[in-house]
This record gives sequence, C-alpha cells and structure tokens, in this order.
Amino acid sequence: MVAGAVLISAFVSLTLTPMMSARILHKTKHENKLFALSEKWFNRLVSAYHRTLRLFISKRWLAPVIMAVSVLIIFGVGSRLRSELAPMEDKSRLMISSTAPEGTSYEAMYAYMGKILAIVDTFPRRM
Repeated sequence: MVAGAVLISAFVSLTLTPMMSARILHKTKHENKLFALSEKWFNRLVSAYHRTLRLFISKRWLAPVIMAVSVLIIFGVGSRLRSELAPMEDKSRLMISSTAPEGTSYEAMYAYMGKILAIVDTFPRRM
C-alpha cells in the first residue's frame, strides 16, 4: 500500500508537477517594495560571499590550519563540559511491573512479588 503511494507520488512529482508549474506559474512584471529592499540585501550578501570565497581560495593553505584549530577547540571545550552516564536525577530506584493470570489472589501475587524482591535483593548495590 505504501509502495503504491510512493510510486504514485513519484509519478506526479516527475511528470505532472513540472508541467503544471510551467502552465500556471508566471513571473510577475513588477516587484513590490519588500522585494526591492530584500533584493539589495541579498545582492550585498552574495557579493560579500564571493569576495570571501575568492580570498579564501587564494590562501588555500589556511584551510587545514582552520580545521585543526576547530578540532582542538571542539575537544578543548568538550573535555570541560560535565557529562555523566546517568543523570543526577537517577536515584537508583528499580520499578518492576508484573501481571498474573486473571483470578490470581492477592496473597498469591504478594508471594510472587516477594520472590521477585528476593531475586532483586541479590543484585549488587552499585555496578
């Protein structure tokens, strides 16, 4: 069922969607003020990216240095972070849920839970 839905979706996305987009979507002739303001900002962003990229490509030897410094910073900061396997909220409590067949008496269930408790009490307190 899911495979059929995926096949239909793939067919629609590869055939009908491009055709419908070509027929329905048209570029508007005029831009609003928000577009004009944002376009200036994006053009400045793109030109700054091109300048930075040209500068970085002209100094290729700097890439491994930046990568090594980044790795050192990551491990330096990471080693100073407190981390633990179990959170402080772990109070070493164990919760066991058990079910018995329908009609089991309270006394039988109490005895069964006593047996489980005896087994659990043999576990070491700390691992």
